[in-house]
Amino acid sequence: MLRVSMALVALLGTVFAADAATVVPTVYEAGHFFATPTTKDGHSLRILIDTGAGGSNFWITRAAADRLQLKPSVCPKEPWEAQSKATFVTRPEYAPRAGIPAAASHCGDILVVNTGSAIGNADGLAGGTYLATHAWTFDYPARQLRVEDDAWQPANDAHAFDLGMQRNPEGALTTAYPRVTIRVAGEDVDVLLDTGATAQPTKAGVAAMKTPTMNGLGVASYITSTLMNRWHADHPEWPLIGAADDLGAGKAVRAIQVPMVEIAGWSVGPVWFTERADSNFESFMSEYTDSAVHGAVGANVLDAFVMTLDYRKAKARLACPRACRATPVKH
Repeated sequence: MLRVSMALVALLGTVFAADAATVVPTVYEAGHFFATPTTKDGHSLRILIDTGAGGSNFWITRAAADRLQLKPSVCPKEPWEAQSKATFVTRPEYAPRAGIPAAASHCGDILVVNTGSAIGNADGLAGGTYLATHAWTFDYPARQLRVEDDAWQPANDAHAFDLGMQRNPEGALTTAYPRVTIRVAGEDVDVLLDTGATAQPTKAGVAAMKTPTMNGLGVASYITSTLMNRWHADHPEWPLIGAADDLGAGKAVRAIQVPMVEIAGWSVGPVWFTERADSNFESFMSEYTDSAVHGAVGANVLDAFVMTLDYRKAKARLACPRACRATPVKH
């Protein structure tokens, strides 16, 4: 999950027109999918695919735009763009079968953000708003990302579940932060579905959690301090580590291991959750989801699944070829 200001959310709040169904050129590193489109001139980009950045379209850094020598956009500006002083560059011409879908807004051009980089030394990020008008399959076992066409059909053993999405009174998406319900120790917990949820385990965290990392970064699921404290009080036998993860500023946070997480009628576990301040979710994130969320479920849960997210229908499917078992879906 990448935090952005609400001004930037408004700036990025547009959708894309997907090309035909295709396998997206991708590298998979320590639980993160990075799209790696290549231009006809042989230049490449590295774009984090992050469902937890629901307000974000497709953006790249100024350094990446300069490296690819992308030209300034000539697309007519909308009034909000002029007011925001947004900078766009013309989308590059990609090599055959080496591109990614273009944004439908601003003539398909790419927003340039004056920041260092996204997670994992990425050149940019594609968030929920970019994903929001098509169906995407995150095939974790195959390490493959696909854009599905309208003829796509789920596997027979895939379990369906709803994506909670915030909408305006007319029914249009206001943001694209997907909310899902997981079940832990018999309790339903609403959380953000966050393929970009990132861990930076400490030495103690690596030793206890065995989190795979690349350059010190891996994936995580998050839970608020209040809920972590309650889990620990109710289940003192669940392992709890102090100073387990030091992603971001401030002191290292705790992590707790729950024996099982249920999602869409599948059970996986055990699963580590890292601590986040209540305000991160109870106030900030819950303003942009359709109902309150208390954490996030990331790829340390999702990596068991072939997951298809169809934002258009606010539906998802999970098939599990490994490391999980079916449990009754609660109604």
